[in-house]
Amino acid sequence: AGMVILAGSSMAPCQEPFVVHTDTVQAGYDAAGTSVRETTDGFVVFGHQNSSDGTGQVRASVYKFGPDGAYLDRYEIGTGEELGSYLGLFDPVARKTDGSFVSPIIHSNGYGYSLALAHFDGGGDLLSSTGIMGSPPEDSVIVAPRQLRLTLDGGLILCGFRDPPDAYAQ
Repeated sequence: AGMVILAGSSMAPCQEPFVVHTDTVQAGYDAAGTSVRETTDGFVVFGHQNSSDGTGQVRASVYKFGPDGAYLDRYEIGTGEELGSYLGLFDPVARKTDGSFVSPIIHSNGYGYSLALAHFDGGGDLLSSTGIMGSPPEDSVIVAPRQLRLTLDGGLILCGFRDPPDAYAQ
């Protein structure tokens, strides 16, 4: 019976794996796509990667792909600043009822931080951000948004953790 199962599973069709390189900035550096959303023009991937501006910072990045998956464009949030930025982990981007997107965004220099809600249009372009909370640079506080979701009454709920310098993560 084991041989029949093994033989049958070896003939199961599967998609060929592929890797798409959108630029050369990431060579040897960490990057992550955290949310993928379909748009009327294709797909938007929200994530972060090493910046192309020469600062060595990791930046929140938005990638745009056509309906066939072809790479179209990418932009960074916070280019030129001496602060890193990221949108959070584990699918932090929520689609609002009007088709636009909202996501937490962290700006940090490794010590202090600011946490805001970033507002994007339905095509993934950044429209604005609204500050939520922050800490002075000397605090060394870590904030890590995990997920953002819409609530039934039209509000938002943001989950994650805050790690004060002299206490356990909360």
